[in-house]
Amino acid sequence: MVNLKKLRGKIAETGHTYVECAAAIGRSTTTFSSKMRGKISFSVDEANKLSSYLELNAQEQIDIFFAQVLASDSCSRKKVQSNFKRGVM
Repeated sequence: MVNLKKLRGKIAETGHTYVECAAAIGRSTTTFSSKMRGKISFSVDEANKLSSYLELNAQEQIDIFFAQVLASDSCSRKKVQSNFKRGVM
């Protein structure tokens, strides 16, 4: 589950718009908006593209895209980080 509050904050912090972020992941603005409301999930590929576009560091990627997974599962941060970079969920 994506931490949408943190993701919104990073988008605002970097000065990007939803239109720009949608283009960066290859989706329409409507689809991106639905993802940002939690109606549609981000794919691993989309999360990777958005992370690159927003220049998120590894810790930010984990905090935004895997925070609830880590809170409810015993998997290690290093394993999640490694899988995320390889595009494996």
